[in-house]
Amino acid sequence: MDKKDAYDYEPEIGGGKFLSLTKKDQVITIRIVSTPKHKKKHWLLDASGKKTKVNCTEDDNCPYCGEAVPSKEKIKRKEEFAWLVIDREDGEIKMYTATTSVYLSIKELKDDSDWGDPTQYDIKVKRTEEPGMGYYKVTPVGKGMGDITKEEKELVGACTIDLVTELEGGKDTNTFGSGNLETAPDDDIVVPDDMLDEKENVKEAGIEDDMPF
Repeated sequence: MDKKDAYDYEPEIGGGKFLSLTKKDQVITIRIVSTPKHKKKHWLLDASGKKTKVNCTEDDNCPYCGEAVPSKEKIKRKEEFAWLVIDREDGEIKMYTATTSVYLSIKELKDDSDWGDPTQYDIKVKRTEEPGMGYYKVTPVGKGMGDITKEEKELVGACTIDLVTELEGGKDTNTFGSGNLETAPDDDIVVPDDMLDEKENVKEAGIEDDMPF
């Protein structure tokens, strides 16, 4: 496992082998078995309401937020985070993708002397959708703290999921891509004029920053 402290990174605020939360009150219990990877994304919404996730080039030449894009046409970028985890529901190794707020919650646990390294205990993530409270609740699970088993380590070693490749848009991305609503915050999306009133209502509710569209 990569021992480099990836939690020193400061993010920009603003099915199958893949795991995400897509429904209100959905809860997952996971054991993190990798360091986090991340990729900046833009979310586009066309007039038909279809959502499309595209990579930001993360430089001045980005066609969505680069220098050549007029200020009023720039599309904010959000970050998508990913970990390899053990899904406690079935014991399988999966790629878990989440929002910046989930990353920051896990980072907070890591920096808490009572918890520390998040690979040493299970974590529950619940999609609460509570206005003003954040869209997700991250809770450490004290029971069963400690290293994973030998058998689980063998599963991790045999896992072929490449987090970086998948975040960039790997061959398996469509397994979770358009259905992965967890990582589509509202203020990343281009909204047609006839939908602006709906977006303003979202802002007034105070949940815009972490809200899946």
